[in-house]
Amino acid sequence: MKRLLLLRHAKASRDAGKQSDHARSLSPDGIWAAEQMAGHCAKRLRRVDMALCSSAIRTRETLRLFEQYLPPWCKIVLDDDLYLAETEVLQNALQTVDDRFGVVLLVGHEPGLSDLARLLCGNSRKSKTKKKLENGFKTASLATIDLAVERWSELQPGTGKLRTMVRPKDIR
Repeated sequence: MKRLLLLRHAKASRDAGKQSDHARSLSPDGIWAAEQMAGHCAKRLRRVDMALCSSAIRTRETLRLFEQYLPPWCKIVLDDDLYLAETEVLQNALQTVDDRFGVVLLVGHEPGLSDLARLLCGNSRKSKTKKKLENGFKTASLATIDLAVERWSELQPGTGKLRTMVRPKDIR
């Protein structure tokens, strides 16, 4: 069995007029929320073997705030293709992960993350956690999905079970 953690970047600055969307950094509120979420999710993060991250500044800054809780052996990969990636691109990226990595953290954007989670967990029963997912990933939200696969290449629709969905407002 594999485990996937989906993390949406924290809130970004709105000063897009002076810089490209890709170059937007985190807002002060975003930094605070990411720090709070990282501390709250620290136990889950200590098991991460690999982190896949969009190359956007806001995703990289979010990952940097979570990094202190990742184990020292965690492999970190920045990928330009994950920037604003759609579901198919995210699924393909995960299907190419080396099978020695049992737990993967994917740091990305909406709507790709929530679409991927819905695709993977489509057969899950209705629950409070799934209801949170139906509303999409709010900034700095983290979902934990258990995958009924032995190899990442076997990742298909319906192979996931949503375990938790934590949003910054849940920990205040």
